[in-house]
Amino acid sequence: MEKLLSLCIPTYNRCEILDTVLSHIVRDKEFDERVEVVVSDNCSTDATPEIVKKYSSLYTNVVYHRNPENIRDANFELVLSLGTGKYVKLLNDYSILKAGTLGYLLERIEKHKESGENLFFYTRVSRPEFNEAICYSLNDFVEKVSFWSTWIGHFGTWKERFDALPDKERCRSLQLSQMDWTLRIVNEKSPTVVYRENLYETLPPSKKGGYNFFKIFVENYLGIYQEYLRSGALSSNVFKQEKRKLFKRHLYLWLKRIYIKDREMYCFETKGTFRIIFKHYWSCPYLYINFVKLFLYGLVYPLKRVFVKKKG
Repeated sequence: MEKLLSLCIPTYNRCEILDTVLSHIVRDKEFDERVEVVVSDNCSTDATPEIVKKYSSLYTNVVYHRNPENIRDANFELVLSLGTGKYVKLLNDYSILKAGTLGYLLERIEKHKESGENLFFYTRVSRPEFNEAICYSLNDFVEKVSFWSTWIGHFGTWKERFDALPDKERCRSLQLSQMDWTLRIVNEKSPTVVYRENLYETLPPSKKGGYNFFKIFVENYLGIYQEYLRSGALSSNVFKQEKRKLFKRHLYLWLKRIYIKDREMYCFETKGTFRIIFKHYWSCPYLYINFVKLFLYGLVYPLKRVFVKKKG
């Protein structure tokens, strides 16, 4: 039976969550020889080896690799290179496939494998604008997919196409290799088919972060688009729309979470946050409107929490 899909899971010190992720995969009725699971362990210090070997000893299509040292984001590239399926897909070590997801992926990979069209799967989070879309240019893709191209678990492509990508490490220091790979694949060949469905349930760790959130999702994210603006593959109008969408639908929400609402849940590095934001958005009127809203929210939210606590 042809191996259609490699689920490639980079992991580090999340053995309990990873155990749940793997158990859901192997219990799925569509889990068979068409599916391969590859776990690349970034030299975890917890029980990750024992957890994964519990599955690899039972299933020949569950493969375990352990790095001799922590290679950080290079592990994304490595785990994809270890996959042998027709289609290789990253999967976060905290993302649980929902019932029916494996069948959904396999059916569409089978459908498109002969044509070789670019194929991406994005999960629905909120306000889905489409369930299926065909993009004939990078402009189409950026308009439809937006900043969701940054999520590790959204990257996937034909194995042959990934292996052929040169300089895979070029955006590794920006911590957005998956976005760089995606944009290059879309820009090199069209059309691109994008499916959006409710694919995962996430079980994030109690503390999330460690990296500089706003440096990555403002400075680095917007910076990656510059080569496509210079070449004309991305129009300035689409870029401006994406910049606005990024702020209103992503950055503003995370400013509320990190600085006001859920700050005890996150340990992101926040050095230079407002300098970075003003550097890129100072000329945008919506920046100041939303900062006023953020200030007012910061005043009201603590009072609201006190009221709810007393009421409870």
